[in-house]
Amino acid sequence: MQMPPNEKLKSIVGIDTVSHAILLHDDLIERLHQLESIVRPRLFVIVGPTLVVEPERFDSIHSPLLFVEADGAPRNYPSISSDDQAGTEALVDSLIEAGHRRIALLTISNKSPALNYPERLQSYRSVLERHNIPYDPSLVLSMPVDFDDMYSSAKAELNDRVIPALRHCSPRPTALLILSDFLTLIFSHVAPELGVKIPEDLSIASFGGWNVTNYLPVPVQSWVQPIDDIVEATTIAMSCMIKQQPFPSTLKLSSRHPDGSHGEAYAVASQKLVVKGYMRMGKSVTAPHA
Repeated sequence: MQMPPNEKLKSIVGIDTVSHAILLHDDLIERLHQLESIVRPRLFVIVGPTLVVEPERFDSIHSPLLFVEADGAPRNYPSISSDDQAGTEALVDSLIEAGHRRIALLTISNKSPALNYPERLQSYRSVLERHNIPYDPSLVLSMPVDFDDMYSSAKAELNDRVIPALRHCSPRPTALLILSDFLTLIFSHVAPELGVKIPEDLSIASFGGWNVTNYLPVPVQSWVQPIDDIVEATTIAMSCMIKQQPFPSTLKLSSRHPDGSHGEAYAVASQKLVVKGYMRMGKSVTAPHA
């Protein structure tokens, strides 16, 4: 996610900003301590997954922290996130409306035993219950991923374990909800090599709407997390934190979505903003084939 140039950010939040890239395999807390001693920041904005197994370690950081799209972030800190609940509900509803009743789910599980994206998983279960579809834990598949070599590690997991598991489910699922566009990209390339055609054999829907979906063999049906909206909401949240003010209860953002609506964010707590997304239809979902 690309933040605005320093000049524009400074005009919004009133301070200079500096970007630092921290590798996923680095100790995030240790790197924050190092930066804190050198830079003495007014605020840390952490973008992306944290992969911190013990979230209480964040308490040792003295500077305020703002987490943006940071799966695994501690719940008691200011954050900007996408609307995981509404997005998952819309995707599962779309699969059910297409006629699917056996809907598998694929996610990442790098922080054993917890699965990534727990809110999305809970929404998946809730929608099935609303449609009187029994929840089958055998249809919830997870896989570890080496983020430093994501393609190779995910491809190996899909080849060796995930796709064989889908094939051995009885009865087989007719649709798959993938909770990360990056997994969807790799799955879409690996599945045909193993004889699984999309959508003829398996309909898929994805969460994210990131640019990587432009490289899919079949345009995927996805819930889009609008990057421009997330960035705009983040800059507003930064300004609020610098001024020690609560986040606005609602935000009308400047972007316009393909359906004509404007971007929007809403507060679920005094310092937690959720950015609304939207559905992008694709050709990866059809009615189940006999």
